[in-house]
Amino acid sequence: MTRNRMINLVIALLIAISALILSETDCHASVKLLVVHFGQLVDNESNSYECLSCHDHNSAKGVGFQLWKHGASANPLGSHPLEITYPEEWSGNTRFALPSVIENSGLRLLDGKLACITCHDLRLQSHEHLLAVSLKGSQLCLVCHQI
Repeated sequence: MTRNRMINLVIALLIAISALILSETDCHASVKLLVVHFGQLVDNESNSYECLSCHDHNSAKGVGFQLWKHGASANPLGSHPLEITYPEEWSGNTRFALPSVIENSGLRLLDGKLACITCHDLRLQSHEHLLAVSLKGSQLCLVCHQI
């Protein structure tokens, strides 16, 4: 491959990456937080449907996720409702923390909704299950679910 061809390919790649990073919304450019996740460049701020495009028990073996439907009993493997407005009473008499408490803990709401990124942060590669808050002593659960 010639040097000029290599330079053109690098420039094309940089343009493609720039197009992924910048998206036009409401006439303002917003920066997406792209991270490498199992060899794929993904948006760390995306909704749960983006996550489930791979984590569906089919596309990537061993990394599936079971959604918890309203009215279903809790799954001991840790499934949780997604893409619902926070707070929503799905479990009876549960008291929920204020959104500001959640965000101050390191968890994130996506447009006021629970999403995969509420608990998982792809930037936290050294954390178990990429969780922003530890599961030890139910710390993660107790951020939102106040007893």
